[in-house]
Amino acid sequence: SVYNEPALLNLSAAAHYTVGGGHLTLRKNRNDYQLILTVNGQAHVKYNNKEYLLLPGSVMLVDCRILHEYRVDENDIWEYKHVHFKTNYPESLLNDVPVFLDSCPLAFYFFDEIQKFSCSPDAGSNIAHYVYSNLLDNLLTALIKKNYSMSSDKLRIHFSEILNYIHQHYREPISIPELSKQFGYSESYFIRAFKKN
Repeated sequence: SVYNEPALLNLSAAAHYTVGGGHLTLRKNRNDYQLILTVNGQAHVKYNNKEYLLLPGSVMLVDCRILHEYRVDENDIWEYKHVHFKTNYPESLLNDVPVFLDSCPLAFYFFDEIQKFSCSPDAGSNIAHYVYSNLLDNLLTALIKKNYSMSSDKLRIHFSEILNYIHQHYREPISIPELSKQFGYSESYFIRAFKKN
């Protein structure tokens, strides 16, 4: 029966935190993935040999098997929501879900829906697994659709920043995967849009 098969996305944990200045988390070897949504404040995240500044509305996908660090400056706070999940198809997720440094309103909606369901009486039922899987799937789908629906006008806005980055780092090895992640695009979209522009 289809219903006896494990769901594609399995929720491990979900939480909403506010941490103060000086907070530091250094972690690896957790066997799942994490989506982080910044609600207020800011944090510095070191992941995959890059550093990101997460501002309100930003969303980031982290492979928790890889060393990563979250740091909050002394005079800052960071309010964020996160979900941990397991999946059978991690490579496709990591390739298609970039770091969104600008706001993604649908991400707020689905994070809230996951939190609301976790507080409902049905959260302990035998259907909870499938509801969480569906909500996670909708959240990831919204992020992927946002990435692929970005117009070339949006890339043009960042195009001068991309060219400036290349100009400033021309003596260093620069790769397409590095550039696409740096500016929050999937590799396939970045290549098409770069050629078009």
